[in-house]
Amino acid sequence: MKTARMAEPQTSQSSKTALLSGRALYFLLIITGLIISFTVFFLVRHEVHAFLTTQLQQLLVQNLTRLQHQVSEEEFMVRAVNAMVIADPEIKPERLSQFIHHSNHEQTRIETMWLLTPQPDGYDNHMILNLSGQLQPQVTLGQLAGIDRLLQEATTSRQGISQTLKLRANPEEHYLVIVTPVVAEAVTTNNQLIVALVPITRLFADILALQRVGVIYQLSVTEIAKDGDTLFLSATWPDDHVSIIPHHDAIEHIRLQDRSWRLSFSSYPKHNALIIIMLPYFMLFGSLTILCFIIAYFHSLYSRGREVVQLARSLQNVNCELEAKMEEGQHIAHALQDSEQKYRSFFENAGIGIYQITGHGEFITANRTVAQVLGYAQPQDLLQAQPDLCDKFFANRTARAEWYRGLATGGVRDFETELLTATGQAIWANLSGHTVTDEQGKSLYYECTLYDITERRKAELAMSQAIDQAEFANRSKSEFLANMSHELRTPLNAIIGFSEIIKDQLFGPVGNKQYVEYAQDIHDSGGLLLSLINDILDMSKIEAGKRALAESVIDIDEIVHSVVRLVAARAKESKIKLNIRIPTAFPALRGEDRAIKQILTNLLTNAIKFTPEGGAVTLTTYIDEQSCMKVVVQDTGIGIAQDDIPLALAPFGQIESALSRKHQGTGLGLPLTKALVELHGGRLELESELGKGTKVTLTFLQDRVVTQFS
Repeated sequence: MKTARMAEPQTSQSSKTALLSGRALYFLLIITGLIISFTVFFLVRHEVHAFLTTQLQQLLVQNLTRLQHQVSEEEFMVRAVNAMVIADPEIKPERLSQFIHHSNHEQTRIETMWLLTPQPDGYDNHMILNLSGQLQPQVTLGQLAGIDRLLQEATTSRQGISQTLKLRANPEEHYLVIVTPVVAEAVTTNNQLIVALVPITRLFADILALQRVGVIYQLSVTEIAKDGDTLFLSATWPDDHVSIIPHHDAIEHIRLQDRSWRLSFSSYPKHNALIIIMLPYFMLFGSLTILCFIIAYFHSLYSRGREVVQLARSLQNVNCELEAKMEEGQHIAHALQDSEQKYRSFFENAGIGIYQITGHGEFITANRTVAQVLGYAQPQDLLQAQPDLCDKFFANRTARAEWYRGLATGGVRDFETELLTATGQAIWANLSGHTVTDEQGKSLYYECTLYDITERRKAELAMSQAIDQAEFANRSKSEFLANMSHELRTPLNAIIGFSEIIKDQLFGPVGNKQYVEYAQDIHDSGGLLLSLINDILDMSKIEAGKRALAESVIDIDEIVHSVVRLVAARAKESKIKLNIRIPTAFPALRGEDRAIKQILTNLLTNAIKFTPEGGAVTLTTYIDEQSCMKVVVQDTGIGIAQDDIPLALAPFGQIESALSRKHQGTGLGLPLTKALVELHGGRLELESELGKGTKVTLTFLQDRVVTQFS
């Protein structure tokens, strides 16, 4: 093994050198093949282009020679007609047509011919030839631009003139105009002129034919003149063919009498020359194909060599990996042994019971905690007893069926039930379990946990009993207060009534003024005690659930103003400003008239009581976005700390302050108000800050808002 490890670096280095050499040879072969292929391609392409260019030039020379011959024939035709006119000045077009048909000029390009006779105001034109095939000629002399100048020049010089003229309506269309004076032995006869029109396209019919069959394209003909070259013929062909001559060739030796023309063109091959043109491309394709086969062959050799090197390296690696895996296997075996010991220790010493059972209730394994909870000394005793198979595990058969039904459907968590110990004692336990399946999803057994919750159940039972006793005591207290408050009202009413008689001296003077003051104190104390008893009675009825509402539709505006009349005197006495803000046509409220008055009276009284002189108390009503009715009472009084708000809303809760000690109270005002609002299905919200005042918001839900009085 050590020898293999020492030889591995040397073998790896030689393998890398061989691979790098093979890769360099591989790329060198590719570059050499590409250079040879493209060199051969360009050489063959150059030769093909030279061959085709030579052929095209020969073809054009033949056609240009034919063009010169054709022009000579047209001039000869005009001279022949000139001779006939000299011989017979009154020649008829019919006779002239017969002459032409019987002559050797059937292929003449002349379209029309006129005999012009000078007149004082111009020329009298007489058409003597029309080969257009139509009743009227396609072009008349008046449609040519510059015809008057040409005729005047021919009349003055008395020599034949040939010149290309453009159409006035279409400047791109040109005509060759041949003008010959009618002369005989150099003597002018009545200054007549013979004018012949030859369309340029007819003149260049052979050249255009070459273009149509696919030999030349981008043909242009330019006339060389003294005042500059003039383009009078341009014929193009699509450029999506293979160009044989990429530049323009110019042929400048076309001469017609006193002018010369220059032809410019490019070319592309005929259809029957495509094979010759494509020859270099075929050769390039073939050479590249051969190169690809060679590259593929060398690539296969290189790949095989690389595979051999990799195989040798892999054998060395496998040899090393086997030793490493053997060492790793030993470590894994030790780790598995340690893991099994840790799992066994955790399983045996876990503070929660862990066990496995089959689908019909047979215990497979269990830890010590399960055995101890069920009253067995060791787990082996539990497995030997099999209490569930003996129907001594669950205290309730229905609970057992529900437990196994839950396990069969996937698992159960926090299933609380009564179990029986080995001595038959019932305990409460919390069970959880899930199903263990094989690779095919078939159920094997259930893994479950168990822990004793007997003490917790006892505590819950004791707490439930305590709550029931507290609720019973609270109901008894409420009923007692309700009964006692009712019994106390009768003597209090007598005390208040008789003290009022003595105070007001209804049956005559008392005699001693001090007795009147005592009667006043008795009357005030009795009234305060009666108010306290009424609040206690109302609070007790609400807590006992015996307070029912005598509902009706209430006009909030009327209720508020009646309450304001009750507290206005106290506000005026304390120099506190009352602000009432109720919108016009404000909706009504469905509720109890007396309860709503009591709510508003308590809120306004508290606000006035705890607001210093010069302060303000504001009552506002509005309908919010959820169509609920809001009643807000806000003051600028001493305020309440945030921590004291829960105390202020609790029954008999009083907050100690310098201002609150000046006024006596029971601490039932806000709690009773809150209870009455909640009795209407609403809620009371109190917001306050020390030294800045208090804001109480009453919310009555939408179902109690009445938009119209019934």
